Amino acid sequence: MDVSIKHEGDSLYIITCPSRMEWNARTDLVESLKTAAGGQPPRGVIVDLVDVSYINSAGLGAIFALRKYVEQAGGATAVARPNVTIARLLRTVNLAALMPVADSLEQARASLPATTPIV
Repeated sequence: MDVSIKHEGDSLYIITCPSRMEWNARTDLVESLKTAAGGQPPRGVIVDLVDVSYINSAGLGAIFALRKYVEQAGGATAVARPNVTIARLLRTVNLAALMPVADSLEQARASLPATTPIV
């Protein structure tokens, strides 16, 4: 899976996911973030689903695993820009109860705490 990670100062990372989030996603998201962050704890992570047209249970599991990793590091996670079909799926699994789901990157940024203490 080709994951693109952009670092935006203050330990904020935007992970842009590929069009199909399947089996490889279960480890690729966390491992890619660890590599990009150079072992430093992320303050915030935005999972950008703008290009995602298909996601299965492994892809959803990858998002949950990423959230767990970031939370254990003292950070927060948000999801941004899912298409209508993916947004419906995220509502079905009640993802918004665990992390913000935003229509734009700006909304996702605003949903993350300005500073998150490291545990």
